[in-house]
Amino acid sequence: MGAQTTFSIDNLQQVTGDANSGDHAVRLWQPAIGITFFTSEQVHLDSGNYYQVGFWAKGTGIVGPALFDDNSWGGYLTSPNVNVNSATWEYHVREFFCQHTTDSGEVMFIVAITYAPDHLTIDDVTLALNNPPPPLLLSIQQIQTPLDGTDNSPYVGSAVVTSGIVTAINLGGYQFYIQDGTGPYSGVCVSEFTGAALQMGDSVRVTGNVGETGDQETIISCQNGYQLLTSGSPMPAPELLAWPLADLEPWEGVLASVENVTCAQVNGNGSWDGIVNSSADVGVGVLFYTSAVAEGSTYNVTGILHHVWPMDRLEPRVPGDVTEVVGIEELYGAGLQCYPNPANDVVHVQLPDGSQKPFQYELIDATGKVVQSGLAENGQIELAKLSEGLFVLRVLGYSAKLVIRH
Repeated sequence: MGAQTTFSIDNLQQVTGDANSGDHAVRLWQPAIGITFFTSEQVHLDSGNYYQVGFWAKGTGIVGPALFDDNSWGGYLTSPNVNVNSATWEYHVREFFCQHTTDSGEVMFIVAITYAPDHLTIDDVTLALNNPPPPLLLSIQQIQTPLDGTDNSPYVGSAVVTSGIVTAINLGGYQFYIQDGTGPYSGVCVSEFTGAALQMGDSVRVTGNVGETGDQETIISCQNGYQLLTSGSPMPAPELLAWPLADLEPWEGVLASVENVTCAQVNGNGSWDGIVNSSADVGVGVLFYTSAVAEGSTYNVTGILHHVWPMDRLEPRVPGDVTEVVGIEELYGAGLQCYPNPANDVVHVQLPDGSQKPFQYELIDATGKVVQSGLAENGQIELAKLSEGLFVLRVLGYSAKLVIRH
């Protein structure tokens, strides 16, 4: 018996000749409901380790395996109770995470009640180190790319470490999305519960377990938050997708754009159902931002792409993610021209009057932020300092879409 044992010696019996192995077992008697401890001799425990307690039991009773780790208030680590009701030996196992290093640890059995005639018999108790393997260092693309013919990540249930740029944040749900570069399988959802605020453009490293939601979206669940690497990183350029998609899975969690989405219906929660090319359905959600749209109007929509039954959905993040097509196209058609488009280091702008005289301009990114402004000479705007992406060029009340690629 260990120092934490509270059983009366009269309620303990050495069983001989009916052990699971060896010569002896122990029978615990507690016919009245209560909390009584039976513990082992002292063992060494190390903080930060996972330990597995295994034991064989038979008879009838309720027992809660526990691990005394000698913390500051003399407490112990508990696990779900084991309801023993068997005339033959049965094996049970429980796992514990040790919080304190001690030489005074003990394996505990917290007995709630036992029943006649056999009460509760225990034998072959083991304590084993059960640390999980270190997390796998993987890219988002490796985590997201299916290998078995399904839409599931091949690493479901595994602990992983990955990194990316924060592209969207849902503080209310303690979720954010990260993306590594561009292209298929480059984005993923992260769930973490520290409540700490992030900013889009933060570069983070996350450690967590890979899972799949009920809507078949891959998610990394972090128990210990995230590591902030840098802030203000360039946002990945939205992937311009031709709708409808033959396969949604490669673009799950990726920042994407769909053009010419006509609003067919605005729903009660602010989400809306859109139609592309007069036939293909696409939903626009309110996970991050509720866009103000009018039924019958057409919009270009940027957002995080994922599946929410019964249709594929884009989730805009900021006002600049939903722009009305009609207004932009009419103004563009009135004579404001920019070329080349996509542009690299320089874009040439021709005003509605056909001239290239000096003019004031603004470049607005996908978050609605003015990232560059000034006076353009000879109809030229320098773009070298801007990251790749989709921008709105605003000149003299006119607007045009401009894509920058380096």
